[in-house]
This record gives sequence, structure tokens and C-alpha cells, in this order.
Amino acid sequence: MRTESETSLALAMRPARQLLTPANLALAVGAVALIAPTMFQVARDSWSTEQGGHGPLVLVTGLWALWRERRPDGVEKKPGNPVVSALLLGITLSIFAVARITGVLEIEAFAMYGAALSAAYLVFGSAVLRSVWFPLVYLAFTLPPPDTVVEMLVLGVAVRGAALNIVAMPISRRHRNENAASTARS
Repeated sequence: MRTESETSLALAMRPARQLLTPANLALAVGAVALIAPTMFQVARDSWSTEQGGHGPLVLVTGLWALWRERRPDGVEKKPGNPVVSALLLGITLSIFAVARITGVLEIEAFAMYGAALSAAYLVFGSAVLRSVWFPLVYLAFTLPPPDTVVEMLVLGVAVRGAALNIVAMPISRRHRNENAASTARS
């Protein structure tokens, strides 16, 4: 209920005051301490290469999409279940610690992202996360994929191509032209 003494500025600041609790501020400091070193390493090791050069662009456009999708009145900001949040944070932070110790940047980055999503669930709840699902998925493309996943995908394409080549089924225009030329010669 609104009283006469409340101004529109006071009404606008009410949600900000609810978010600026000591627990949320501690969570924000922890998130920055977790995210900053990993993202600096991602920027140095991945974004500086041809394969990861798209990372900064995806990050900026993903943050813009996240900002654009915010709905002040459309979705109820109900904090997530603390037990589920603690479980998710425990798992992702454990994976993060092991990956950080072993120096596996790809796993570290995805564990960091999972921990950030777990913390966002704790603060904002599942309804808010569901309402911004696309920017959250899109932002995951700022992180380098694990080399094993890339190799598995590339190897799968190579194996399928080789199998099709064995049975003389053309898999591209170049192969189709080569097969037609070899058939015409015989």
C-alpha cells in the first residue's frame, strides 16, 4: 500500500533496497572475486586467438540482451530455494576449484558460469532466470569450449565423411565432381 509521503522515487528505490542487503553484497563481492580472474584468463588465452575472437562481441551483445530482457513488473523476484542453491553452488565451486588447481581453463570457465547462475538463482529465483533464458544461454558462448568436445565433434564429422567416401557417396560438390570425372573415365 502506498502512503501519501511516498514519492515515485521512493517506490522506484524499494526493489533496489531489497537487493542491497549485506548478504547480497557479500555474494556480489564473491562473484567478482570468482569471475574476474577467470574472465581475464579467458580474454588473454582464448579471445586473443582466431578461434575465440568472437568472445568480446558475444559478451557485450549478451549483456545488452540481458539488460533489454529485464522486466521490472513482469516477473516476480522470489529468491530461490536455499538448499538447492547451496547444493548447486557446492558442486560448481568444487569443480571450479579442481579445474583452477589443474589449470583446465575451459572447465574452470564453465564451472564459474554455473556458480554465477546458481548465485543468480539464489538471489532472483527461477522465474527471473526463466524469463531471461536466451541471454543466459547466449552468454555461455563467450566461454571457450573444452578441446575434447571440439575434437569429438570434428572427429565425428571426419568419421562420417570417411564412411560416406568409402561407399563412394559424394559428401560435397568437390567429391561429386571427382566421382563423376572418375566414372566418365572408366
